[in-house]
Amino acid sequence: MEKKAGFGVGAFLLVAGFCWIVFDNLALGLIFGFIAGGVAATRAREKNAQP
Repeated sequence: MEKKAGFGVGAFLLVAGFCWIVFDNLALGLIFGFIAGGVAATRAREKNAQP
């Protein structure tokens, strides 16, 4: 597993856990978790791709 993939997983767990606990809604947590994880992984990949 590449180091940059950890940013997406960490963001997913943080946001999904927060939404699940605060709003007591697992579906909402998963939706926002996937969005945050995808954005974080994309940003990390773009940052590492620059020369």
